[in-house]
Amino acid sequence: MLLLVEKGQAEVAACHRHQFDSRLRDPLGDRVEPPPRDCRAQCAGSARDLAERGLSEADYEVLSTLSERPGNTRSLGEQADKMGWSRSRLSPHATRMEARGLLRRSPD
Repeated sequence: MLLLVEKGQAEVAACHRHQFDSRLRDPLGDRVEPPPRDCRAQCAGSARDLAERGLSEADYEVLSTLSERPGNTRSLGEQADKMGWSRSRLSPHATRMEARGLLRRSPD
């Protein structure tokens, strides 16, 4: 099980604020919905912007997809499926992210 922790939540929020200034508005001042999540790291800024925060595009994808989920948690298999990754690719990546304090792992 992967759980997005406070530091990871803060990183996702900071990336979104950087690009969208918390929310987008049209010229008349009406609320405009942010672009769809499909833009992944491009929505959060360039790879350089992410790197300045100590995140890779893959880190951002993991964090942002976990943040979509109520409770910010998902099994490793569900997360891998959501991202189009194999479990064997996600598992070591998640372990490295856990070591950096971005998420917490527990048995599925």
